[in-house]
Amino acid sequence: MTGDAGDPLGWVAEELGRLDREGLRRPTRVCRTLPGGRVEIDGRELWNFGSNDYLGLASRTVPVAPTPRGASALPSGATASPAVVGRSPEIAELERTIAEFEGTEDAVVFPTGYAANLGTVSALTGPGDVVFLERDCHACLVDGAKLGGGKLRVWRRAGPRPKGSDGFDTRIPVAQAKLEHALRKAANTRRRWIVADGVFSMDGDVAPVPALLALAEKHDAVVILDEAHATGVYGDAGRGVAERFGVPPDHPRLIRTGTLSKAVGTAGGFVSGSRGLCDYLRHAAKSHIFSTALPPAAAAAAAANLRWIASPKGVAARERLKDSAAYVGRRVRMCLGIGRVLGSDGSPILPILFDSPGAAVAASATLTDAGFFVPAIRPPTVPRGTSRLRISFSAAQLDDAVGELTNVLCFALKDAA
Repeated sequence: MTGDAGDPLGWVAEELGRLDREGLRRPTRVCRTLPGGRVEIDGRELWNFGSNDYLGLASRTVPVAPTPRGASALPSGATASPAVVGRSPEIAELERTIAEFEGTEDAVVFPTGYAANLGTVSALTGPGDVVFLERDCHACLVDGAKLGGGKLRVWRRAGPRPKGSDGFDTRIPVAQAKLEHALRKAANTRRRWIVADGVFSMDGDVAPVPALLALAEKHDAVVILDEAHATGVYGDAGRGVAERFGVPPDHPRLIRTGTLSKAVGTAGGFVSGSRGLCDYLRHAAKSHIFSTALPPAAAAAAAANLRWIASPKGVAARERLKDSAAYVGRRVRMCLGIGRVLGSDGSPILPILFDSPGAAVAASATLTDAGFFVPAIRPPTVPRGTSRLRISFSAAQLDDAVGELTNVLCFALKDAA
């Protein structure tokens, strides 16, 4: 579509019309986060089962007095890139806090999680490399790999079980064997990188980290693991999926990235690792060098929330989150069938599959009428034929709300799912 001579952007209206016809156009909402796991959307207050505020920290008021400045208020902007004069005392303290939290020598803070992955992957990979991207990797990892200039190869984890399946998933060893075959074929390339999400945000399952590291060791590769949906949620200390599997934070073949905008409840992204890695990224990651730094107020809030996550209160919140998610997952699988409900046991993300985008949207509307916000996820965010409700849990949600949501899902959606 090229538009007409009078309106070179006339094709935009045609594209929007196509999205309308296919049931794929997303609504533009005005949303206000409320305490206690609730949200106001276009003036209506609902239970919020659609956010990534996994520990309920986004609405937490953070006292800013105990900052490196000792001030009662902090600037709203950083004024420049970290490479110029934007690395405030609050960012320096945040990087120290992240490194301590993650158990690494150093950390680098980026303006967003997207920027952290984009900058890290594009800075580390290059011509002559092969980057093995899991099919469902977040878009920022894919974009970073494209910018890096290496050859891209797509691999698939076993992923969610097909509809109607149960028991052990026999596809797991097959999927890993295919990745190993691809790594073997790339033996003579400059460098090999295996890239994956720690928790896959649309399916709710976790990456097979030990198997990936074993392949990396065998074939001289490095794993880049995006812990965006796992930081603060998985592991005894809340470090993520790698910690859950017992992988030491200084593993030489593992690079972990994360975000501060999900369980941490603020804004920004980060990479944790050795001093050498972090110093290199400060010099080579363009999304770090050419972006204004994270505002001091946001950096101070992130550091305070990370300390909270590491405290006994944070441990209790993780347990509460896991218990709520596991309870609903068990009940809904019994009601709707195991093949229609994705996600790992206890994952804070619980997707329910539908046959069409329209059915998913209708199910979301049914839940809204019952007082719950659960978004419908449709193509192109997910593959065609896999539209879904994506339920996200938070430690802030009350037990009564979790129980009532379960009842609505089991009874109102049983025929539609």
